Amino acid sequence: MRIFALPYRASILVFLVSAILFFWAKWNQFPTNIHAWTQSDRIALAYCFVDNNLNLLKPCTYDLGTKEGVTPAGIPIAEYISAVFMKFFGKSLGILQLIHMLFFGMALYFLERLTKLIKIEEIGRLAVLSLFAFSPTLIYYADGILTSVPSLSLFFGGVLFTVASQSKKKIGASHLLSAALFFLAICNRWTFFLPVAAVLASLIFIKFKKLESTQWIELFPAIIAVGLSLLVYWHDRVLAAEYGSAFLSTGMQAADLEEFVEIIKRSFANWSGHWMSRIQVIWLLLMFTTSMWQSKKPVARQPLFQYLVPFSFLAGFAYTIVMVKQFENHDYYFIDAFYPFLILLAIGFYPVFREKHKNMHKWFGILTGISILFWVLQAKEVEAKRDASGLWNKVEMSYRDFQGAEEFLDHENVKADEVLLIPNSYTTNIPHLLTGRKGHALVDTDSTNLDSVLNLYYDYALIQNRYLQEEVLEVCPSIAARLTRVADNGLLSLYVKSNSTNTTEQFLGIDGEMKSEEREDSVAVSGEEFAFVRSILTGGKSMHAFLEFDLKSKIQADLSLSMKSGENKWRYDLDYGIEASGKNEIYLSWPKGTEEIEFFIFNPNKSELELSNYRIRIY
Repeated sequence: MRIFALPYRASILVFLVSAILFFWAKWNQFPTNIHAWTQSDRIALAYCFVDNNLNLLKPCTYDLGTKEGVTPAGIPIAEYISAVFMKFFGKSLGILQLIHMLFFGMALYFLERLTKLIKIEEIGRLAVLSLFAFSPTLIYYADGILTSVPSLSLFFGGVLFTVASQSKKKIGASHLLSAALFFLAICNRWTFFLPVAAVLASLIFIKFKKLESTQWIELFPAIIAVGLSLLVYWHDRVLAAEYGSAFLSTGMQAADLEEFVEIIKRSFANWSGHWMSRIQVIWLLLMFTTSMWQSKKPVARQPLFQYLVPFSFLAGFAYTIVMVKQFENHDYYFIDAFYPFLILLAIGFYPVFREKHKNMHKWFGILTGISILFWVLQAKEVEAKRDASGLWNKVEMSYRDFQGAEEFLDHENVKADEVLLIPNSYTTNIPHLLTGRKGHALVDTDSTNLDSVLNLYYDYALIQNRYLQEEVLEVCPSIAARLTRVADNGLLSLYVKSNSTNTTEQFLGIDGEMKSEEREDSVAVSGEEFAFVRSILTGGKSMHAFLEFDLKSKIQADLSLSMKSGENKWRYDLDYGIEASGKNEIYLSWPKGTEEIEFFIFNPNKSELELSNYRIRIY
């Protein structure tokens, strides 16, 4: 069939597998798991470009931690291209995900062209593309929103056209494309300055060692890219001086060698199976060993790779030294540091099988094909673990609470340009994106931070009801006299700044008569996972309650109080860390219109409990 004669069938195959198994499964899903903070920042950049009429020179987010939300961000190309389309079709996470998917596909295209250019056989091309596509960390952020993946794609495009332009005596299209792609890779993610510098160092090394007839013109793309990127960097520093910066722009070095080693150990413990699966690592080692065994020393397929591979490793190691403190909790830093090296290693040192090793050629190809299948399965398994969520995930809970927040605020006549204060946001941008309004997000709520932000300028405070008692009112009791409630939808409470004489009940939205009450003197609870279950009918008219009870346990019990409405449609987890012995008074809130509520004590260790003086007051 003609389709099997396509020149780039390996990239088409890998792209289709990735799209079906990974991209489609997370299509139009807001990031709420690992590094949702970083990914939501990228969404905010795209939406802000729409708001500011595509002004590339003033990127911004919805968080007013910087002046007007403006922040240096280089040239965030994926976000900017997405914003251009959003200008016509409206703000949409799906558009941004589509652009990221196209950058991922572009990387596969560049890699296949590059592997064909240096005469790697088809199973080898498929292996290189699969190594890139099915590395767990990389595919997780490729089907999410992270700037490292577009930069990696642009970098490989630059390497492709650098190889294609070698030995040409005049500046041509390949030189210009290489320069443009390297420039965009750097400005989209500043850390790619190092791998581009590794390309430049390799070309200079080859030139001065006279290892081949290298032309000075071959240095042109990398030099131009580095030079122009310095101008963009200068513009970023000007923005930072005037507006501040929402993104990290300083080094995060270890204090000494001992700390460096300890951080690396913890980083491997956290992410080693995520950066690359163990089978991928074994295949890389086997590939390099096979290549070296045949030549009796490491010999690359193409002279540039002989030096680019070690130089790119040195670039990654230098980056690791400068930013090592980020590696423990930020797995995507490994993409910036070592993915250029690992993929270039696979390309440059993929074995050249000699005539006398035909049998090895066949078995290595079979082993590679089997390995690729395991890479896909393991990438899918790791992604499922990374996407696992539950009531413990406060980012996920916040996302659920803020869905519909924009309509709620519109209904309460909160203007689109009015500033919001959002304590307990858990990310800088997710709540603001869902409200469609800029403001101050308090990620870490303690008494000092909360007291400080209450003095900032804002028009309204918007607080999740599930955190009102324990993480707001108990942390900063004076807040009740500094904010006045003006509206409530059961999930979110809207306040204005004022000096008031509000009681605690009024702050919590309980300012009417009690609608009903239930009491029970004593309840013996056996060792069950769900130790205490009660249902209450609200008739859709009430939204708040106080639950009181005394609880005793012979041992320290790991308990939490949960509440749900309907069949897994909505859950509300208080997770107050109920003591093994003590009196509890817990504020409950649920969405307007809810007919029936079920709440229960979650007792995962099946401790023997005694609950007494149970009382629920519904308002």
